[in-house]
Amino acid sequence: MNNISVCSIVDLFGDKNKHAAEEAGICGVDVVTGEGSYSRSRAILFGKEKARFNLKQYDRAMKATTQHCRPVYRVSLRDAVITGQGTLITRNAKMVRESAQELLGPRRTLTGFDSADGACFSLKSLPTRHIDSPCLLVKRSWWRNYGHWLVDGAALLALASAVRMPSDWHIVIGAHESKSMRAVMLDTIKLIAPNIPVLEHRDDETWTFSQLNYITPVHVPLILFKSPEAMSSLRSLLLHQQLSKEGTRRLFVARKAGGKRDLRNQEDLIHECSRHGFEVIYPEHYSIYEQAKIFSSAEAIIGVKGAALTNIMFCARPTGIMVLSPADWPGGFFWDIAGQSQLHYLEVFGNLDSDKAPIGSNPFRIDMEDFRSALNLLIKLIDSSGKLRT
Repeated sequence: MNNISVCSIVDLFGDKNKHAAEEAGICGVDVVTGEGSYSRSRAILFGKEKARFNLKQYDRAMKATTQHCRPVYRVSLRDAVITGQGTLITRNAKMVRESAQELLGPRRTLTGFDSADGACFSLKSLPTRHIDSPCLLVKRSWWRNYGHWLVDGAALLALASAVRMPSDWHIVIGAHESKSMRAVMLDTIKLIAPNIPVLEHRDDETWTFSQLNYITPVHVPLILFKSPEAMSSLRSLLLHQQLSKEGTRRLFVARKAGGKRDLRNQEDLIHECSRHGFEVIYPEHYSIYEQAKIFSSAEAIIGVKGAALTNIMFCARPTGIMVLSPADWPGGFFWDIAGQSQLHYLEVFGNLDSDKAPIGSNPFRIDMEDFRSALNLLIKLIDSSGKLRT
């Protein structure tokens, strides 16, 4: 397939676009969640003077406590094509922007395609498989990452299950090279949608479908949106009765030394935290269900900004969260998760030890004065919240 152009899925359906919908193979559209908004609790930042980014812009973004929610649609398509990281192409050669928007920016690689000018694309490979059964596309950009699997894939699947996903559907996910991450994905699906067959799609394959069901994103990083309904559905399906329990544990989410965003003085911070009743955990040692239970049992969580902290979505108000960040990596991803659940959110920036790695991957250390100030405030916030409950 050549001369593939990019188009928003919303432009392909509607009363005024019946001809466009027919050409694209669209045979059904449902509103899964309607338009709306949600509020976030405010973020408290420490070490801002160490920032290696536009601090005014970041400060402004982190004060946006009200977030608009776009509608989430389920679109059923005939003769659709997927390739790469879940990029969807209609039968009339329209690439659905929403399925690839994170990879369409400059200096990004759109897997599975050749492009002459950045506006018109062609498939790198001919179709390698055809699927006759009705399918739900769960594979999304950056799907290999644990955090993105939770907010993009698992949350979307939970939302679909909450609105009664038909039993004859198949679920399409990425074919993970990592045995442990593949197990996480399959375990999640068993908990959310038991007995639904799973198809694992490799990035270098091109598949065609007789009927493909596509749900528009429940997480849009560029506008800092995560569907509250999808997040709530995931919490409910994974945790059930644990949702009503208040947390009591204090957790320091540790990372193995030498990896990305290596926290060079992690042991010093752990020692300080131990004086206040914190225990050290390595989330990767646990199943997805165990991670959800552990994080839901916490009243305070501290850890380096990274995929494991996505588990804070399982925490309940008034848990306190402290995120430790290298000075070159701003971002409200975790604040959006914590904020919409009205959790206390603190972020502490630390100086880089070197800047030779890509942004967000450099080793760093947290200033102990900043850390103690943030820790004292975190404990004060959760203690005062506890008194309000009694």
